[in-house]
Amino acid sequence: MCPVFTSFVDALKNKPKELTKEEIIFYKEKKICVVCKGKVAGFNTYLCPYCDVIYCEKCARALSLLENVCWACNGAIDPAKPVKPFDVQVEPGKLMKSPKK
Repeated sequence: MCPVFTSFVDALKNKPKELTKEEIIFYKEKKICVVCKGKVAGFNTYLCPYCDVIYCEKCARALSLLENVCWACNGAIDPAKPVKPFDVQVEPGKLMKSPKK
């Protein structure tokens, strides 16, 4: 799994609302995954086809399964799948109730 987060869902909860142009350039120049902040090299590299942001293979696969959205440009990671942005809107201390049948 990602070196910084214990689970990929934790990474999604900590997703920045917006990446600045300077951050994107930094990640590209240093070859660092935008999600896990780990070094990316060799064949485990995924480049967003729309904005060329770098992801490690594990993060790109997880993103395509969970939300399928590039963190920089909101383009689809896998064009064959639907885009479904991850939304964490549950307030702390409140449980979600299932509807009554």
